[in-house]
Amino acid sequence: MHGVEPSLAALLGGNLNTAFQDSGRFGGVISSADVQAMLSHEQQAQALGCDDTSCIAALGGALGVPLLVVPSLGRAGGRFILNLKVIAVEEAETVARLTRLYKNEASLVSEMESVGSGLASMIFGEKSNLPALPPLIQDEVKSQMPQYLGAGMALVGTVSFVSSYFIANASQSTFDNTANKDSQAVDALLGNQTMVTGLWGGGLLLGLSGAGLLSWGLMQ
Repeated sequence: MHGVEPSLAALLGGNLNTAFQDSGRFGGVISSADVQAMLSHEQQAQALGCDDTSCIAALGGALGVPLLVVPSLGRAGGRFILNLKVIAVEEAETVARLTRLYKNEASLVSEMESVGSGLASMIFGEKSNLPALPPLIQDEVKSQMPQYLGAGMALVGTVSFVSSYFIANASQSTFDNTANKDSQAVDALLGNQTMVTGLWGGGLLLGLSGAGLLSWGLMQ
């Protein structure tokens, strides 16, 4: 595997094994982890440098299996190149070969079980029924809308909260400087205080809600 995360390779290997098992064409399927457990350290070291058919067939003979799937996965130019070949151990020859090119990881993962089923069909001389080109699956893009909305709410809430302070001071100052503090002046002061209370409470609530939404968006 070249330029590919081990976790991705393990996931793909598991999907292939599942597809082979579900095909019902094989008496048993062993994974790469099973192979490592069955081989000695010396045989594992030998397997690392094993790339020709006869060498791989000898490895399959040591495992006691009739067929051996040899995968190769690389990455070039942002694309994934998957090569699979199946070797008949006793005959020491390749009985099936498959190459697929994927534009992204999502497309690669989504088709892996179909690839396994198709390869199983090819082993028995049947068509794989795979499309000429793999389907393009768009990578999931995390929406940043909650972050933008939360930041906007927090900003508006903060402005409202701060504005209430200045409006309250200005209103009180105007009332204090009014020579004739009649009922009209008192009503104006009370009206401003009501508005200030609304701005203060609404701004605080909006600011806290926006901050919470922003934090939630960043954690997604």
